[in-house]
This record gives sequence, C-alpha cells and structure tokens, in this order.
Amino acid sequence: MKSLFWKRFWPVSVIALSAAFTVIIALPARWSLNTPVHGGQLTEVAQVMPAAIQLDTNWDDRSLYEPGMQPAFTHEIEALPAITQYHIAAELTLDQDAIVQGQQRLHYTNQSHDTLDRIVLRLYPNSPPLNNAGSLSVTNVRVREQPIAPLLSVDDTVLTIPLPEPLAPGEATTLSLNFETRIKQGEISRSFERLGYVQEVISGGSWYPAVSVYEARRGWWITPIISGEGDPTYNEVGLYDVQFTVPAELTLITNGVFVNQVEHDDGTVTYREVTGPVRSHVFVASDRYGTPETMAIDGVQIQVWPYQDAARSPAADEFALQATVDALGLFNERFTSYPYPELDVVQHPTFTGLEFSGLIYITEDEWNVEELPYLEEIIVHEVGHQWFYGLVGNNQVEYPWLDEGLATYVEILYQRHRFGESPLASTIRAVSDQLDAGMAEAIGLDPGIPLNLAVADYGEHYGLVAYYRGAAFLLALEDTLGPETVAAALRAYTQQFRYKVATVEDFQTVFEAVAEQDLTPLFQQWVGEYPPVDQPARQS
Repeated sequence: MKSLFWKRFWPVSVIALSAAFTVIIALPARWSLNTPVHGGQLTEVAQVMPAAIQLDTNWDDRSLYEPGMQPAFTHEIEALPAITQYHIAAELTLDQDAIVQGQQRLHYTNQSHDTLDRIVLRLYPNSPPLNNAGSLSVTNVRVREQPIAPLLSVDDTVLTIPLPEPLAPGEATTLSLNFETRIKQGEISRSFERLGYVQEVISGGSWYPAVSVYEARRGWWITPIISGEGDPTYNEVGLYDVQFTVPAELTLITNGVFVNQVEHDDGTVTYREVTGPVRSHVFVASDRYGTPETMAIDGVQIQVWPYQDAARSPAADEFALQATVDALGLFNERFTSYPYPELDVVQHPTFTGLEFSGLIYITEDEWNVEELPYLEEIIVHEVGHQWFYGLVGNNQVEYPWLDEGLATYVEILYQRHRFGESPLASTIRAVSDQLDAGMAEAIGLDPGIPLNLAVADYGEHYGLVAYYRGAAFLLALEDTLGPETVAAALRAYTQQFRYKVATVEDFQTVFEAVAEQDLTPLFQQWVGEYPPVDQPARQS
C-alpha cells in the first residue's frame, strides 16, 4: 500500500524530484445461504443446512498447484507440508450489489507447539475499515464432516470454531462451511479500496473466511481491527485452487493462474485457477478490462490491465509495464527470487496503490502522461511489497512499519539504480531532521515516536511514521553499517523468512548476524521495545 502523505501534504511529489489456499469459485447451481445471527459480544452462528459440501479433494496431491509457480520453484510447495489449503466453490452474481455465494473447504495443520482446542477464522469484510463497503456471513460449519456451532465475536470479525477433538502439534484437520460476501454498489472500503464496487469495478480483497495466525506466546490473533489508515489484514501463506463463476461479460483478474474455463448456457463462465504459496486470494471483475499489456522478465509474465474505454492512456500503459519490469528485475537481483509465473498490475479506483501477492491495484488518478513520475513511485512501492508483506509476511495491523518502511526504502534503492542518486532519500533525511528540530512540536508528534506501534496508534501521522520514519531507520542502518551490509542483511532476511511471518525481533537478529555486532541501542532508539510491554495474553 502506498501512502499519499507526500502527494497531499508536501509541496512536491517525492518521485517528481527525480525525473494453498485452494479456492474453487464456481457453482453451476444457485442456492441460498442462511444469514448467521449477529449481535452481542459473542454470537452463536446458526447451523441450518444439513448436507455436507462435496468438493473433490486430495490434500496430499500438491501437483495441482504447480501451475501457480515458475517451474524452477515448484519444489518449494513440497517444502511446505503444513501449509493451509483452501478449496472454495463460489459464484458472483450482480443485483443491486455484487454477491459472492460460496462453499469452502480447508485443510489445516497445527504448526504450533501447543495442542489446539479451536481454530479461528477472520471475517475481514465485517471490520470497521471494510464494513462500509461489504459484509461476510458464514453458515453450516463442519469439522471432519461433523456439524459445529461456531461463535462470532470482535465486531463479527472473529469466527471461533471449537474442535470436537484436540489437535496436537503436527496433526491436521479439515473444515467446511458456506459463506456469502456482499459488496455494496457505489461503496468502496475505507482501507485503501480493498473491497468495493464503484465505477463498474468489483474489488474482492479479503472476500472469504481466512484462517487467523496462531502466534507463539500469544495464541490466536483476535485483535480488533479499528483503523482504516493501514492494511487491516494479517495472514500466513496458503495454497488456493479456485473455480470462479462470473457473468460472461466481466473480465476476471486474480492472483492465480488460470488452468481451465467453461462457458455455461446461462451466460456465465467458470474459471479455474491455482496459486502457489500466497498471503491471500484476491479478484477484480469488470467489463472495463480487456486484453492486458504483457512483457516477460526472469520467467515472470508481467500483465498490465488498463481500462479499455475513454479513460485509457496508451502511453501510461506502456510506462506502467516498463516500470514494473524494471522494479521486478532489480528486486530479483537484490532479494530472493520472485517465484510466481505472473504479476498482475491493475488500473483501479483506489486513490493510491494496494498490494496482494501476485497482484497490485494502481490508482487511476495517476494513470496518465501528466503523472508518470508518481505512477512510477506507486508501482515501485507496490512491487516492493511482493517481498515485504508477500514473500516475507508480518503483522501489518500491529507492526506496519516492518513492511511499509521497507517498501518505501526499496523506492530509494530503485532511484539509486535508475538515476544514480535518490531524491526520496534526501527528502526523508530532511524530514527526519525537521522532526528532530521542532516540526514535531508543530504537528503534535513526538520526534522520537517508536516505529513499533499499531496502525491505530499512529493516528493521522500513520503515513509519516510507518512509511517515512520506517525508511529513515533503514537509512540510519546504512549510516551505521554501510549500504553493502544493509543489502546483504535484507537478502538474508528475505531468504530466511521466505513464506514465513517475521517479527521485529527476527529482523534485528538477521541484521546483527550479518553485521556481526549488537544493534540493540539503535533498534531501541528507532523501534522501541518489543514485544510490547504488558501485552495481553490471547486465547490459545
């Protein structure tokens, strides 16, 4: 996600200074889903439909996901034996709103050292940053085909599923459920347009029930999602096998690789897609898209999806394609290799940019020849997120600087590579100095504000701190260790935590190992204490 802090509040745009989840989304038959009972702090979900869903599933056969990876990286799927797999059967219909009705089956393995008595799913569309644009309801929950009465809590964003038998470390179980996601026409979510239906574009980020993250020492992640300033999700990687039925007039764009499609007599088309290990599944559907502009680099097919109507700017299309190619090529050299066969770049009603594994939204507002420098800045930032958030995950809600600060820092690396110097780095240093010199007092911000804060704790200064103070910390690490050591540490960090969830402690540990020195004073100065003092325990 790219912050618009500088675009809105700084005189000149910074870049302008330079020149297995398995998801099956498709049902040939229509059906209705029963709406769960909402209300109160803890709500039992209604269990009405008696029939268990029947989706052909062989959880041991990982070969079906191989099209979602470059051939050189298919072996990495087998190296993740405990990865969650999702099978989702769903259909998108358009009435006044966009409605996705689905059946979902998932295979979950307990990767913790604790015995679990429950599994927790997050229903992100019900969170305050997204619920103005949509909602997500769940019914007919089963564990190993046994009906279960789950409980809703935390603003209907936490679905707790009691297990009929304890799940020991290393053991696996299967869950199935029905769900309905409603995306309101004319609305787009407060959180960077992750979910919405405006300008004839249906945006499906975080549209399905997703397994929460089980953390050591804390248990299931059930933190309330309050602020719309940052990303409202936190996911581990999963494998997806997706069959999605949509009206035939819509172009469907997803972060999976299409392996089959079937046209139906009722005017719908079912697309089947698969992914490699990705943080989440996302789709965009609209009749405004046509054939993408494409270019290949390092075995990756870059696909740029511009509007195919009067809003199209062919020069901007070509520029966006080349900027994506340049950024992906550079970051492949600097970090661990991008493993997926495609990267989709979608012109979108978002007011900035937004990242998903294998797919990024780029604002239509900058998709024109007058705004090419800022278009480039947004694209580079979101491509950087393919590593920092995508391949290396983190808790974006509670520690957003760990991906946003790094994605801003890689903009500096890109500028140095292209232009020999980085105006962004100079600007960030200047702003950091101004904060220390008294600007902080003028805006009511502590110049020593720690990076290790949740999105909600930054308030209106989220963009300034998480993005630019985060990048300033990387520049401070350069000043202390040298750019070459920082480059080596980031390479080691992306390699060691590829497909994992990293913490601030992990980040420091890698940097200290590469630099061969204690960096505690510097981290305390910039980041603050972690884990947070008096952090409340969570249910396990």
